[in-house]
Amino acid sequence: MLPALRDAGQPPLTKEEVVATRPETTLAPHFDAPSEVRPGEVREQRASIEGASLLMVDSEPSGAAVSVNGRAEGTTPLSVTLDCVTDAPVTVKLTRRGFSPLEHTLSCRQDTMTQLFGKLRKGKSGAKP
Repeated sequence: MLPALRDAGQPPLTKEEVVATRPETTLAPHFDAPSEVRPGEVREQRASIEGASLLMVDSEPSGAAVSVNGRAEGTTPLSVTLDCVTDAPVTVKLTRRGFSPLEHTLSCRQDTMTQLFGKLRKGKSGAKP
């Protein structure tokens, strides 16, 4: 019997069965110990991963709106897959009502996870919640 026909006539797999048989990959990059971040500053760390360029953004306080190269991506904490050219500039902007906007530009790298942590400074409003 052909392998493709082995399960012919059987009911289709349930969503739970499909999820249970799907291989899972856990990313466990190694970052240096976090350093002190003062209000109005951003800490950038990088780790090698294979097959993707990822950007992870977090902030204090959390819930800041994140834009990447002018495009709204969501709120912190946030992970975004970057489609980039090596060394191309990537501008990340964090805004939150009641805080001054915070902007950071990094160089995109292939097969790299970049982690940004921004500590927002109380001040002028940056965005609506």
